[in-house]
Amino acid sequence: MHTQRYTTTRGPVRLNWAFLILALPLALALFGTLALAAPTVAQAQDCPAFPNPGARFGFNVARDAGHTIADYDVHPLNAAWYLDYFTQVVPSQPAGMRFAQMIRPPFWRSATMTTTVDAIIAANPGALWIVGNEPDRDKQDGLTPAAYATFYHDAYHFLKARDPASRVAIAGVVQSTPLRRRYLDMVLTAYRDAYGSALPVDLWTVHAFILPENYQWGAAIPPGLAEFADEGMQYDIWDHDNLDIFQANLVAFRQWMADNGYRDKALLVTEYGILLPDIAFPHTAVRDFMTGTFDFFLS
Repeated sequence: MHTQRYTTTRGPVRLNWAFLILALPLALALFGTLALAAPTVAQAQDCPAFPNPGARFGFNVARDAGHTIADYDVHPLNAAWYLDYFTQVVPSQPAGMRFAQMIRPPFWRSATMTTTVDAIIAANPGALWIVGNEPDRDKQDGLTPAAYATFYHDAYHFLKARDPASRVAIAGVVQSTPLRRRYLDMVLTAYRDAYGSALPVDLWTVHAFILPENYQWGAAIPPGLAEFADEGMQYDIWDHDNLDIFQANLVAFRQWMADNGYRDKALLVTEYGILLPDIAFPHTAVRDFMTGTFDFFLS
């Protein structure tokens, strides 16, 4: 994997982008839910009550080296649900945690997709399905806006035809920046142009990293948006744990949802955290950042 050295006033940092999972205890990444949180006072509305704050949190489990959630003692963490970027017919549910299914393009094209999804629906009616992961990132699903609109349309209607009670969520883009929101604008336009209606969705998801958008390192430029590359945010390494940027980007995403007719939909922040090595972001920095994000989600 390509590595580069960047030097700033805090000293040299070596970036290895083979490591793309938030380093936390149990090797799990936490995510929160912004449920119906209005971005401005003028749009304020009541939010659903959460009797247990833990219902708003869950984990991402990386399957690297064959790990599953069963390898970790998750009971003390009091989370409500998790995902592992794949589908499972009979998912493990430690501590009563729910499992979020995820359909990725390679699985969608597989010969066993239909029989597998039918089995999952039979065993898990009303499940949450996330259609894709970071379609705006070439090292993940890597789809142009038009290609993702087609993928989402086909998956959404395939699932709803088999289980109308299923909850279908759009894939999370890497981060909420003007460039990524432009990507989603183009997805919505492509969907409407192709199918004559607004993109239907039960929930929205987004990732909340703080990474530069260029072709050298970071979040890269979304597929099909090369002509807009100059709109990319050129965050510094030391912006990576900036709570002000983190909060502002999520509020901006909520505003974007409202502007596009999705104000009444829940927003799940399904991936975020500190990706850079501890030489730059030691335990104390990670702790303070994560604690600050939890306070924000629960506010």
